Amino acid sequence: MKLEITLLHHSGFLVKTPKHVLVFDYWRHMPQYEGIDYGAPTPKEFKGEDLLVFVSHRHPDHYDPLIFSFGEHAKKARWILSSDVNAKPEDTSPSAIYEVSPGESHNLVDDCRILTYGSTDAGVSFLVEIDGARILHCGDLNWWHWGQDSVEEQKKEEESFKSELDKIEGKIDVAFVPVDPRLGEAFSWAAAYALESKDIVWLVPMHFGDDISVPNRLAMDLGLGGYKEKIVTCLVKRGESTAVEI
Repeated sequence: MKLEITLLHHSGFLVKTPKHVLVFDYWRHMPQYEGIDYGAPTPKEFKGEDLLVFVSHRHPDHYDPLIFSFGEHAKKARWILSSDVNAKPEDTSPSAIYEVSPGESHNLVDDCRILTYGSTDAGVSFLVEIDGARILHCGDLNWWHWGQDSVEEQKKEEESFKSELDKIEGKIDVAFVPVDPRLGEAFSWAAAYALESKDIVWLVPMHFGDDISVPNRLAMDLGLGGYKEKIVTCLVKRGESTAVEI
């Protein structure tokens, strides 16, 4: 089975499965043009689709209220929001909005199960089981390692990240993992630990903003560990797409 993945921007992605369209952590942030090909979807592009829109937490680089317009032409639309988002759009049916917290399991339809895990920053991370695929979107679940923090704080961040990721069981077909270049040499640590500790088919780097060098740097850093072929390096600019086989 193939999944089509499109980078919208930063941690925002669109994933097409055989029966559904998933949008994760959309952030519009000054697109040059409108349209999925430019990382800025319009409601008409979801016409007739079975749409699920995910928001991992309230931070503006992960949540844009424009997502509530995406269901205008969709066959069916549901919004799965971290409970800290606190969004209640008037033109959206309450039954289509699901507020979630860490440690929950939701069966939206027969072919879609959503498991939520915690974050090392805010909100939740998502494991979505849909159409036979298992997709992990970490949100801000990351091995944050800031140089200005004390050794004790850095150790706590490491333990928190590993403890939360270790809760996730089973094969992961696609894992969206933060690789924030602001962390310096530590930018790759979360991805490295995920690949070492989990059965991941494809790892998609995210949370690198406009620094398009990051995915290739990640592949180079982790190549010696034999993980280079698992890392998707071709999604660096808004609107770029690729298909992966799972």
